[in-house]
Amino acid sequence: MLTATEITRDLVLVGGGHAHALVLRMLAMDPVPGARLTLVSPASHTPYSGMLPGLVAGHYRFEDTHIDLARLCQWAGVRFLRDTVTALDPARRELHNAQRPPLGYDLLSLDIGSQPTLDVVPGAREYAVPVKPVAEFWQRWQAGLGTHGGQRIAIVGGGAGGLELALAMAHALAGSGASLVLYCGGELLPGYHRSARAAARDAIGRLGVTLEEGARVAEVRAGEL
Repeated sequence: MLTATEITRDLVLVGGGHAHALVLRMLAMDPVPGARLTLVSPASHTPYSGMLPGLVAGHYRFEDTHIDLARLCQWAGVRFLRDTVTALDPARRELHNAQRPPLGYDLLSLDIGSQPTLDVVPGAREYAVPVKPVAEFWQRWQAGLGTHGGQRIAIVGGGAGGLELALAMAHALAGSGASLVLYCGGELLPGYHRSARAAARDAIGRLGVTLEEGARVAEVRAGEL
């Protein structure tokens, strides 16, 4: 007969994305008998990316926009390992980590988010700051906050995310002397109704953001596109 302390299978969650945060909450309320749960994440806090513009603008605090994974795991009775998974061995059912010995699993779930392919644009990896991973972008933004006076900041991408970020940066840097330029490969907000595009152009104009439509970035160099 199975006792409460017997472990029959290991469920490992890699990444602290929104889906895994919800899984932890659900499993805390309805545990799986005999299962040992482990969350592996390189960071103890995971951001909600939809709130990043509000964080950049200063409307939210860090704790308002991030989930404390370590605290959530403690509440859910889940083992938390702060580490980066470097390789997966499906044959052995093992994860290889940057700082710890291989970690075995019976069931594995990956929720590691997405990252842009910077090598598509020459020089982007060396001179651009990608928005994802959000944690790295936020660190770079924090490090530069207060030093942007008189600088020219380029935001590449005219979708909803790029627009929101441009508006947030303009709000945060108002009065600093920094100038912002939003580059769009096509038109601003492609696929949106013309009234929405007109409202967006009006909004960025009021905040002093320069809009460059039909300007696809072919190369990034030090200090120029």
